[in-house]
Amino acid sequence: AGGAAAQQAVGVAIDRAGNDLYRANGGSLGAAGSNEYHFDTGGLGSFALFIDLAGSDLYPVGRSDGGTVVSPEPAAPRASGSDSVFHDRPTPQPASR
Repeated sequence: AGGAAAQQAVGVAIDRAGNDLYRANGGSLGAAGSNEYHFDTGGLGSFALFIDLAGSDLYPVGRSDGGTVVSPEPAAPRASGSDSVFHDRPTPQPASR
């Protein structure tokens, strides 16, 4: 779901073009969730990546066209979302003359 990951998973979503309207609840669009399940066995976290490369896009609260959100380094990896990145490449502005 939109480059989201949890429970020692990897989630990747890359949109190359188009003007998009994204609808999502929390824990999506480049977000990583809890790693409680099997964390003690392997000590692994999750990685979530969402990249939108072009277009004028609309997002739910917390994400924006031309915005970047990177998760902070977790203090407690077991309970945190580990690593996550959301990036929407800014729409180029026409050159002024």
